[in-house]
Amino acid sequence: MKVSKIGLENTYQINQIKPKSTERKQNSQVQADKKVKEEISLSIKDEIRRYKEIIKDIPEVREERVKELKGLIEQGRYKVDAKEVGNSILKEIILGAK
Repeated sequence: MKVSKIGLENTYQINQIKPKSTERKQNSQVQADKKVKEEISLSIKDEIRRYKEIIKDIPEVREERVKELKGLIEQGRYKVDAKEVGNSILKEIILGAK
């Protein structure tokens, strides 16, 4: 069997084409990944914006609860559990939790 120079050149050219095809696939995959990340980023921003709007509607002071507690105190029916208060204070000091 005789190997001609033309056959070797064709093989070389084919081998040069294959990596380019692989590069295209990788580039398209990178672009697809970027698009997905952008969509996720946008959806997260939308969600954050929505939560900010919800938070704006929540009052800082729960006036209904304040009125209820004031009424109980005035009537002498509000009882404080000293042990529970102490535990909460210690928990906040030790763990930094509220």
